[in-house]
Amino acid sequence: MKSRLNRHIGKIGSPDNDLSVKSIQAHLDRCKNALNSDLAEMAGEERLNRELEAQNAATARLQASDEIPSTLPGRAVLTKVAEEVMPKGDYITLRNAILNEMARDGFQPPEMKAVLARCLAQD
Repeated sequence: MKSRLNRHIGKIGSPDNDLSVKSIQAHLDRCKNALNSDLAEMAGEERLNRELEAQNAATARLQASDEIPSTLPGRAVLTKVAEEVMPKGDYITLRNAILNEMARDGFQPPEMKAVLARCLAQD
């Protein structure tokens, strides 16, 4: 969108352009009309659906390839998030805060519950 905006604005104020108020207003009106047309095209439902289908196809290709794991390791994901949002990138604090919220809400993912049950059964 930025490149389209720059293309439509052109070079207002270059030495060979007429700098009268009337010519600048006409140029701005042309820019506004062109940008409105571009926005309408970009926001068109058909175009958005095509882009969504293309993204879904690209995602499916990635998932089918051996280049990425089928599941993301939770610790690696949380470490990356912690680096962005926590003071000093503290993974442990973020992990504990998430677990506390899950416990407070009574959320017990079946896989996690099964692992905890196996750990407790070994005592």
